[in-house]
Amino acid sequence: MHRTYPGFLLLLVCLFGAACASSHAGQEVAKTEEEVHITQLEQMAAARYGTEAPVTYLPNKAETHMLVVHQAAKTPQQPLDRVSYFIYALAEEQVVMEEQAIQGTVAWKDNQHVQVRLTPGNVPAQGSATTGYLIDVTTGTRMAE
Repeated sequence: MHRTYPGFLLLLVCLFGAACASSHAGQEVAKTEEEVHITQLEQMAAARYGTEAPVTYLPNKAETHMLVVHQAAKTPQQPLDRVSYFIYALAEEQVVMEEQAIQGTVAWKDNQHVQVRLTPGNVPAQGSATTGYLIDVTTGTRMAE
């Protein structure tokens, strides 16, 4: 005699569906938290540089810090690169360094250091007189290049 257990089969299908749904929901929560983090950075950048300002978000390779850079447009009155930036520690959710309207460029040197290159207002005829420094993102301190 062969018996079927429709209730047992239905229970297995429900358990499998619930397991899949909870796994998928966990992924959605992680994605939502990441989106919230990006939104926070966008709001911080908008408060500092304006809502229409072009802003670039550059994470370090370890994804522990974000370099948020605003490059001002060159004008006849200001022909040199003008950069404002802040470095944001993702885990601590805080700004560890910030500078406004420097003349030069900013980029990641490695996971722990941001390289700031400054361009003086008068460049000598022999070539560029660019100077710069490094910023340690874990301590927020500057050091010579």
